Amino acid sequence: MLRHFRVLLTGIVIYAVLSLTVFAGENQLQPGEESEVKMPDNGRMMKVYLPLNYSADKKWPVIFFFHGMNGSPTTAPIRYYTAGNDFVVIGLPYAAEKEVPKTAQQAEGILQKELANFYSARAWAGKNLKIDENRIIMGGISLGGWTTSTLAEYAMPRVAGMFILLAGRQREKTPPKNPALLKFMPVYIGAGEADPNIIPAFKAVASYRRYGAVVTYEIFMGLGHAPPQGAPPRFKAWLNSFGKWYAGTMTDDLRKEVDESLKGQLDNAMGKEDAQKYAVLLDLESDPSLSRSTPSVAAEISKQLNAARMESPGREESIAEKTFFELALQDVNMKLANELKAVRDGFKKLGYTYPETVFGKYAAAYAECLAQMYQKIMDASPSAMGAGAKKSSSVNFPTGESRARVPVIKYKKP
Repeated sequence: MLRHFRVLLTGIVIYAVLSLTVFAGENQLQPGEESEVKMPDNGRMMKVYLPLNYSADKKWPVIFFFHGMNGSPTTAPIRYYTAGNDFVVIGLPYAAEKEVPKTAQQAEGILQKELANFYSARAWAGKNLKIDENRIIMGGISLGGWTTSTLAEYAMPRVAGMFILLAGRQREKTPPKNPALLKFMPVYIGAGEADPNIIPAFKAVASYRRYGAVVTYEIFMGLGHAPPQGAPPRFKAWLNSFGKWYAGTMTDDLRKEVDESLKGQLDNAMGKEDAQKYAVLLDLESDPSLSRSTPSVAAEISKQLNAARMESPGREESIAEKTFFELALQDVNMKLANELKAVRDGFKKLGYTYPETVFGKYAAAYAECLAQMYQKIMDASPSAMGAGAKKSSSVNFPTGESRARVPVIKYKKP
């Protein structure tokens, strides 16, 4: 009798394990494990991670992730930030990693290769996994962030959202292929406080907002060109809006959970000194889950933030931030030397007027960069500001792209 019971128990355990195993061709994928999978169209290897809570009885959001320069396909940063739950993560290889374009035609060819690479991975996921076609997310870090900004724009509407870490918008001065598709698209942009890419990141925020995207941005305080060790609060909230707090799967219990989370953060903010209180209230305003909460909770947060913006230092920070992004958009649009001078003067004035604010400090530093750029233009072409030049002389401005390697972080396995 005991022997039969042990056999039965063993069978149950084996069945339970097999029921969680996903057989994808020659691959056996286990929840909570990162596996290497050969892409069907080109034979390149991608990394696939199934969340710890994965089951085949529901559809899951998928994150397609591009690594930084000198890296390799990985899912580690995202599964670390999500505690290994709620998302299928696919770490993509680059289709043209060693190709350096010298002409616009070559650059377009590389773009098409990378798009085909993404579509191949997406098709594989649709065939082999239970994925939600309405929750396809593309994101990347450093080089992967720059890459994402271009590929996601071209892949719309097959991409529901994108995130850009430690980078900006790659084709900064080129309008998106289909700007209308960016309207209401969730976009997250995050960069280190001292990251060389922080200004391009800010300009990406301004650009995507202009096209109607719902942009959440975050500064990783105390960091340079490196990702935070812990999940950044706004990024975590942004991911949750596609995960457990996704609008299409909200229940009364989940809404109650959202309300309690937001109320707890609000109560915590009200007990802080003014500068910290304003910072926490800004985080709450940027939290996508705010749209999932009950109207009374959202209204209270809005009320407290508006009150903070009427007093110092919130008033100064708010004005400086608004002015900075207005100037950033002018920066993106400028083509003539006299426009550069006007933008430089605008940032310089902002830095002088609000020297103690976050964006006042960025404005002052960036104004110096623009001043140097303007001087080089004047030295190279003394007549650049002539009457005729104002109408016809255009200037090629650097984008500020950095290809610095992202420091390696030892991510703990969830």
